[in-house]
Amino acid sequence: TMIYDVKFPDGALQKYAANIIAQNVLEQIEDESGHYSQRLKRVLDHRREGNPVSKGKKYLTTRNGQKKLRQSTIGWKFLIEFTDGKKQWMQLKDLKGTIPVEIAEYVKAREIDDEVAFAWWVPYTLKKKARIIASVKSREKGF
Repeated sequence: TMIYDVKFPDGALQKYAANIIAQNVLEQIEDESGHYSQRLKRVLDHRREGNPVSKGKKYLTTRNGQKKLRQSTIGWKFLIEFTDGKKQWMQLKDLKGTIPVEIAEYVKAREIDDEVAFAWWVPYTLKKKARIIASVKSREKGF
């Protein structure tokens, strides 16, 4: 991925990968139906709803007798604020696929990453983010 210098209206200069720039542009384009995609501003809150899997059922035992983390996102909702000011409660299963890093960081900061719904994917997501940042920084040094 190419790295570009982006100059902001206030004169600040920052480096951005081409795919980040492309994603940002695509998010601002109106689709055929006249809808714009909404961009996340921040995660405001979370709540348990229904029957989330309890910590006591965090592990499954496989046929071979090995313990494995249960993969479930049931029972969690997050209050999302979008850049247009709208707020909406959304299910974890939907957010995990669209904004996994933001949810993982929120969960870690609130110290709920040991809950069943997060334990199986949050550590991996945060490690992957750190690796990508380190990779971009090492490429930057080469320019």
